[in-house]
Amino acid sequence: MDLFPTGGVIPILVLLPNLLIVFFPPKTLVNDSSTSSRLKIISIIERVGQIGCIIIPFFYQIHISTMTDKVVAGSMIGILAIYYAGWIRYLIKGRGEEWFYRPMVGIWLPMVIVPIVYFLLSSFLLKTILLLMATLIFAIGHITVSWFQYREINKMLAS
Repeated sequence: MDLFPTGGVIPILVLLPNLLIVFFPPKTLVNDSSTSSRLKIISIIERVGQIGCIIIPFFYQIHISTMTDKVVAGSMIGILAIYYAGWIRYLIKGRGEEWFYRPMVGIWLPMVIVPIVYFLLSSFLLKTILLLMATLIFAIGHITVSWFQYREINKMLAS
């Protein structure tokens, strides 16, 4: 019997690069006060899903025993590599907020979509419907809020 819930490594790996924001905040910040008032409920939904995606894996073990598990784990590593590359791009290109949203390797809103795919794959690896549900809730909120932020950034950059 495993005593240490290894699933906790899943959210840690996706949260680590987010610490860069503390030390290297975006140089261009969008004033989304008008957006936030319109999206308050969606933002709450996003946070609820996000909290679930961060906490739930800590109660599960990672077991890679079948070929499907290996494919899912390998896919998660690939997705995580894309996410880390997105953070590197953000730093190299001057820390503009727009770099979180510009397409990368053919992925629309990459820094939004990639974590969702990562947690979706994680729910299959950990074999938990709770994480799947939290990921779907997170996806609804995260994509919606990020889309509005993306539009605001485009307006700001166009003017």
